[in-house]
Amino acid sequence: MFCQNSNKCHIDVPDENNKYIFFKNYKHKEKVPFVLYADFECLLTKQNEQLSNKITSYQKHIPYNCAYYLHCSFDETISKFESYRGKDCVD
Repeated sequence: MFCQNSNKCHIDVPDENNKYIFFKNYKHKEKVPFVLYADFECLLTKQNEQLSNKITSYQKHIPYNCAYYLHCSFDETISKFESYRGKDCVD
């Protein structure tokens, strides 16, 4: 409501001529203390199941491994990698 009744709010939305945003003030950037990378590995099994009149499932993803890496930028002893393999890896 404030933006509709005031000229103080202004949002530039991208268009075809101006669709890229560039970061120019590198002196203002900050290092993030933690980064988390995570991944699942899955087996694909074939199936031919009609889920609705327009959707057919051809493959099923069965997760068998999950892993993550936590990276700490200020203390390397906090960084760690964990992995678990098994049928209950999602749990």
